[in-house]
Amino acid sequence: MVRRQRSIVSLATLAVVVTSVYITGCTSLFDRIADTVLANEVRSDDREPPHTAHAIMASGDRVQMVGGQGEGLSCSLPLGAQMLAFDSDERKHGSKVPAPIALQMRQACAFHDYCYRHGNATYGYSQADCDFMLQQQAFRLCKFINESSTVGDCETNARKVTLGVRLGGFGSFKRARAFENENASTFFEFDPYPVRARSVRVVRIADAPGQWVRAGIHKKAAYHFDIRPSGSLVHVMGWRKAGGVVCTSFELPGSYGAINGPPMVVRDEGKGEDWFVWWKRAELTSTEGHFALLPPGRATRRDWVEAAGGFVVPLKTLEGCGEKTPWSNDGDTPGRSPVAFLASHEALKFSELHPVRGLNTPGILRLIGLSAHSCDREMKDLSPCLVDVVFDTTQRKFHGDTAKPTMYRAQNPSTRPQDQPLDGCDLNAIQQKPKKNAVAHDRYRNYVASPFVVTHEDRPCLIWLWRGSPGQGAGYESGATVRRYAIGKTRSDVAIHLGDMALSEFPETWEPSFITDAGSASPTFVSFVKDKKRFNLVAKTAIAVGKQSPTVPLKCLRNVDPSWLQRPPAMVPDKYNASRSYIVLTRVCLDLAANLPSAPNAALEVKVATLTDGNCPEGASETTTFDAFFYDFAELDEPKLDPSFHSNPEEAKKAPLGRFAERVRGGQMVLADITGDHVPDLVQIAQLPDSLGFRAAVLVGRIDKSAGLRFGVLEAVDRPAGQ
Repeated sequence: MVRRQRSIVSLATLAVVVTSVYITGCTSLFDRIADTVLANEVRSDDREPPHTAHAIMASGDRVQMVGGQGEGLSCSLPLGAQMLAFDSDERKHGSKVPAPIALQMRQACAFHDYCYRHGNATYGYSQADCDFMLQQQAFRLCKFINESSTVGDCETNARKVTLGVRLGGFGSFKRARAFENENASTFFEFDPYPVRARSVRVVRIADAPGQWVRAGIHKKAAYHFDIRPSGSLVHVMGWRKAGGVVCTSFELPGSYGAINGPPMVVRDEGKGEDWFVWWKRAELTSTEGHFALLPPGRATRRDWVEAAGGFVVPLKTLEGCGEKTPWSNDGDTPGRSPVAFLASHEALKFSELHPVRGLNTPGILRLIGLSAHSCDREMKDLSPCLVDVVFDTTQRKFHGDTAKPTMYRAQNPSTRPQDQPLDGCDLNAIQQKPKKNAVAHDRYRNYVASPFVVTHEDRPCLIWLWRGSPGQGAGYESGATVRRYAIGKTRSDVAIHLGDMALSEFPETWEPSFITDAGSASPTFVSFVKDKKRFNLVAKTAIAVGKQSPTVPLKCLRNVDPSWLQRPPAMVPDKYNASRSYIVLTRVCLDLAANLPSAPNAALEVKVATLTDGNCPEGASETTTFDAFFYDFAELDEPKLDPSFHSNPEEAKKAPLGRFAERVRGGQMVLADITGDHVPDLVQIAQLPDSLGFRAAVLVGRIDKSAGLRFGVLEAVDRPAGQ
């Protein structure tokens, strides 16, 4: 209690000092405060920009997911801090990038927003972890944007950004074990390199082992990765069509030369086969690394060894599951070639990648992203590149005659005939030659938000938002430019510029958003607009630069309780009707009046809204409650904490409820096809503490051609004891 009072006093004292800074306009005083309060941050002695936070999907299905709890993405600097703490510095040093600091640092601030809202439930991040990463990323951005700035200047600016955001949002950090929904952290996987996490637990839905499917198990299985820097535990869970669950576990070693993280699920659309793809980056201070690829449906033990780079240790089966070996006995047969493979051991100039979906190219896996560095510094062109990563799974190597990804410069053409049609990913668009000596000082704005991946015919495109006018960055808070590029026609070409579009009156509070009609000339962005008591769904269509587009309210979700946004909403297409898609929201209702120590209870509520041709009229949504979804997710004999950890007996009594809340409301809810009918199902899996015991719940999705997407209990599954 004394410690809490001291904290309040310290904040009050700091607030008085900062107020004096506002009144006097003394930037140097703000510098001294930041350098004193945050003096011990370790600088990054590299020029590697930070990575962009993005939604990391659990399956190869066509699912969009947005986090952030409907509160927008921005630098929450206190009123006046930007002008008084930074503007005079830019005038003094003659900065080449005179945009507001909140725009320059938006990439780091977006990561920080995700971290405050989802970091505790997803990675176990504390508020100190989030603030540390903000300061570190702000320093890297400073050096990335202003190469001539000194280390000292960038350290001070990074500290000022961190201090400003902490003052503007110090009470906004959310905990997984909070009792109230509005204060709760929920699962949203956004960090591709969770190096500060002691352990990370994620679920991937992919092809079940082939021998399982032949034995009557559903086509897809859940792969639960429990990841630490030293290695990973992999728990595989499948559902029998006749009822029951089968499980197995094994251990993978960590690699000394790579960040240990979870795989992406990339689908060979031509064959419909899922592959686990690890981008094993060596460290955050460089882009050196290699890929490891493995098809879980036909992988043998030898393949897992090949992908992991070391011995695979089988473990005791999960409690309450029927044990079943996840690989065939021919894994070590002499003369049998593995199907898993490794690729590339060099610096590749990119950070994060995104799977490409929708290409009918059997035997080919494709990923795409933006380069973290310029493609050709010799031309003094700082434009980013579209990074095209293509694997030939039959030849077990990069596709074609190159041993690395292909880079396509995303050069903004200087001229283009005004009557040239640009219809989405139109491959007939004029391809421009790169303009020499074109220096893009605003290049950092390409990374403030994750791009959307679009496919057209046999070619992937990238769409991303760019905020603010060139140079000064005016209007960055209220509108955005939509940048659109396709990969070049040949490997020696630059990227094909498809024409920029405008999103007028599209404030930062409307991000992140879903995208619809992404392959058309005018993609539409669907956003959640939230205040304290409700949220609404709106659509905004990108149009020609310089014109205004109307904001279209979607009436199916109007004045809805904002607790529905605590867990990340998802959007999926209809497999029967290309003009129809569904927004799926879930909410966990905790029984806070549980008579502890009896088992706490919770119900799952699912809300589905139907969009048809971009319209979502009133009544086009349905809510269903599943009272027994979290059956057995609570443990009566769950390990109790020492009462001395709590300040009073009532707090100790509620501790099990807090852990239960973390498991159910803060757990990973996956929307993916389990049964193999191309309709998404809902699944949530939780590992019980200090054991190999698991709890799993599944709702099967079905599409009624008139009513749309609905969910029901997987009735064929008769859970064994403890499941």
